Amino acid sequence: MLSLSLGYPSETEELQMLQNLQEGVQVTDLQPCITLEEVAQLRQLCSQVKVETSLQEYILELVRTTRQDEEITLGVSPRGSVALQKAAQALAFILGREYAIPDDVKFLAPYVLSHRLIPRGGRNAKTIVDRILRSVAIP
Repeated sequence: MLSLSLGYPSETEELQMLQNLQEGVQVTDLQPCITLEEVAQLRQLCSQVKVETSLQEYILELVRTTRQDEEITLGVSPRGSVALQKAAQALAFILGREYAIPDDVKFLAPYVLSHRLIPRGGRNAKTIVDRILRSVAIP
């Protein structure tokens, strides 16, 4: 749903990774921190976060703009608009709100939309999404 860059680990963290490998620590040795039932419950709670029609229209305007932009070969699909709404609901939930706001969408759009479009001529997708965010009126 999101494309994030975590950057490189610190030297200490990377050394720990190498030492774990040397000691035979396997990914299978990791213990889950949440159950599948808890994940399903959290997804259900996030889906209950209210998204006003005006905010849905804002999401659609952002996505539709990517389909008409001259710097974009292939715009964001309907799955992208669904992903952006779900991400906004999840962020609102995490922040303790029962409703999503335009700032949720604006914050998440570069992470949700940038990897869902194909820019022309080597242009930077995140830069294009940032420009689109500035051009579309906020509800």
